[in-house]
Amino acid sequence: MGFSRTLEPELLDLLAADDPRGRASRRDLARINFVMRQQTIMAGLLRPLAAPRRLADLGSGDGRFLLGVARRTASHWPEVTALIVDRQDIVSPQTRAAFAALGCKCESVTGDIFEAMPHLDAEIITANLFLHHLDDAALRRLLTLAVEKARGFVACEPHR
Repeated sequence: MGFSRTLEPELLDLLAADDPRGRASRRDLARINFVMRQQTIMAGLLRPLAAPRRLADLGSGDGRFLLGVARRTASHWPEVTALIVDRQDIVSPQTRAAFAALGCKCESVTGDIFEAMPHLDAEIITANLFLHHLDDAALRRLLTLAVEKARGFVACEPHR
């Protein structure tokens, strides 16, 4: 007996960037990432790969998750451009400055993931706690696009 999944848009996808509920939700995600050690896991998966010129993180929100990964990989991967891919550009000036302090550039790519993917110029694509929001057909579509665009794809996700 199988089960079906019902996918609903995330509250964060519907809120304005400065909505207090969105800020609270992003704080909660940061806590979850900390408890699950997601930045450390992602950095460990990325470190053995050849340094990319450009890395895109899907569903990256405010970019703080990828900044934490960059802090752990900067000595191995100097001068990477981090593409923060999300529906909204909510990357703060402080986060951008922190990337710059590591010798990395930070660019936002805003819009629907399926509209953005064909235009991404990145050697490695990452996703953290994002893919589980996609149904099977959308996940297949996204991974097909990723294979066409990048030489590597790394995800930290719950088991489906």
